[in-house]
Amino acid sequence: KVGLTKQRGGRGDDDDPAGVQATVAYLQQLGGADVALVCEYSKWVLESDAAEGLRIFTSSAGEGLDKAVILDHLTAVAPACVRSYVEHVVTIRGDPSPALHDELIVLYLKDLQAEDAAGDAAAAVERRREVRSKLTKFLREAAGDTPERFLANPAFNDLLACRSSTSPNPRD
Repeated sequence: KVGLTKQRGGRGDDDDPAGVQATVAYLQQLGGADVALVCEYSKWVLESDAAEGLRIFTSSAGEGLDKAVILDHLTAVAPACVRSYVEHVVTIRGDPSPALHDELIVLYLKDLQAEDAAGDAAAAVERRREVRSKLTKFLREAAGDTPERFLANPAFNDLLACRSSTSPNPRD
């Protein structure tokens, strides 16, 4: 049925909003047992309209899908959606998984590092402030997370070392 939804709604045109929306609506109805189908048929949606594709996984229906499978899928197909997905799972759904908390922190740190590399353009400075604000808020509010646990993780140490050595202005 998903293939038919794409063919009928999208008439083979990935840019057709009706086809994208019909496929998103159908995939949202599938449950955890159909995660392989959801991943397979979400690819074209994510490539056509990443924000709409992300809705497949962040809607209430997406809660039953295996988070590790979805994270791997998004990393492979739509890397730009990964942070939004992990933010949603951790901050909106309140997932207590230390692995997802760690992933979110690493994503924030990588974003800060990328913004540092972008230079001092006003937009980059604003994005740095936004990401730093989200990271700080998350670290303050994350239940059960301690700075000691983060500092014991080699991934954090590597990113922090890179960040401190490349940051033009640590106060941005």
